[in-house]
Amino acid sequence: MKYLLEGVEKGEANAMNNLGVFYLNRGDETNAIKYMIMGAENGYRMGYWNLMLHYANVGNNKLFSKYLFYISILSNNILLDF
Repeated sequence: MKYLLEGVEKGEANAMNNLGVFYLNRGDETNAIKYMIMGAENGYRMGYWNLMLHYANVGNNKLFSKYLFYISILSNNILLDF
């Protein structure tokens, strides 16, 4: 965790996302979402992917669809249709 926090302090987007995953694996959903969003907003696309998967797993279809839409835009694939 020490190295993840150092990466976050340096502004490394992948470290932000990975810290979010670390918190999610320990049941801290609040900090998990905070850091995954931080990573995604700083250019690490996997942050959006992890958010989408998280919301799919907890059954929050509204936020799942939101992050699925973000991923489809970022990948230039607007063909994802339900």
